Amino acid sequence: MWTLIIERLIFMLTENRIWLRAVLTDRESRPDPWSWHARAIYDAAVSQVSMRFNSGIQMIRTLARLCPLFGLLGTVSGMIVIFDVMAAKGSSSPKAMAAGVALATLPTMAGMVGALSGVFPAAILGRLAQDQQQSLRMHRLTSAQIVLLPFSSLPKPVRLILAPVAAFIITMGLLFLMQTLIVTGEAAVQKVMISGYVDFIRIRKVERIETRDTKPKKIIVETAPEKLDLRSNVDQEAGGIKINYSISGPAIQKTKLPGLNSDFGSPDGEFLPLVKIIPLYPRRARSIGIEGWVIVGFTITATGTVENVKVLESSNTIFEASTIRAVAKFKYKPRIVNGEPVAVTNVRHKVTYTLEE
Repeated sequence: MWTLIIERLIFMLTENRIWLRAVLTDRESRPDPWSWHARAIYDAAVSQVSMRFNSGIQMIRTLARLCPLFGLLGTVSGMIVIFDVMAAKGSSSPKAMAAGVALATLPTMAGMVGALSGVFPAAILGRLAQDQQQSLRMHRLTSAQIVLLPFSSLPKPVRLILAPVAAFIITMGLLFLMQTLIVTGEAAVQKVMISGYVDFIRIRKVERIETRDTKPKKIIVETAPEKLDLRSNVDQEAGGIKINYSISGPAIQKTKLPGLNSDFGSPDGEFLPLVKIIPLYPRRARSIGIEGWVIVGFTITATGTVENVKVLESSNTIFEASTIRAVAKFKYKPRIVNGEPVAVTNVRHKVTYTLEE
């Protein structure tokens, strides 16, 4: 690869200049340089010069691309040999394996160095050939601009001898660079190993299994909600059922229950509660010790049942479901208007949850 690179560089400075000057001189010496015949001859000469310059550049690019593949081939071959030796001797020493892997990766390093050293010269040569062809096509060069160097008349055999010699020197320089990288890396690794080595003694762990009889946890059965019947002093008369119900205020009834405070408000005092269900204290709230309250709104139908129970406000959503289930089972004496029971909407009810020791 480097032989071709050096040969192309020498060709660009010697024989290529002679060809360029000859083509341009021939064009300038014609009496009709812009005639169709003269332009056809000039285009043919430019194509011939460009082909001479581009000869070998594509091979340089191909060799640069093959270098990593050859390096990978050497690595795979080395790894196969390492594993064969390990299989034959039965050795699984990490130290021996690491040394073998290090030797096997040397071909990959060589391939990478070769590829990197060939990609850039190939790109530069390709760019120079393209610029030269474009300048000739655009008629931006004249014979006076082509300066022949003292060694421009160097014979081709001499050029083919100088190229391998220079390529050998460059290859030795690349190998020296590889060796420098390896030595520098080994010194850095050894320095890290010396400074960062920690010795420790692994003590055998003594395990003792203790068994003990675990008592089953006490299962707390949640009791069904108590049904609170607030019907009292019921007397039957000719006009229907008369209910005497004590009210602690003009429009508010307050009932104190163990572990549960329930405040009930009657907006107009015309309907009275008959049956109230104590909501169950949520198990999760009881286990973590949470207290709170819920305000619900609902409708008392003409038959005294409860519908459309909705939560208006609450201190914690954990109490809402239990409150809705309980309030939905309440029973009321409906409101009587002109002797007919009617429904009452927007009735509010507050339930307070408290814990007792």
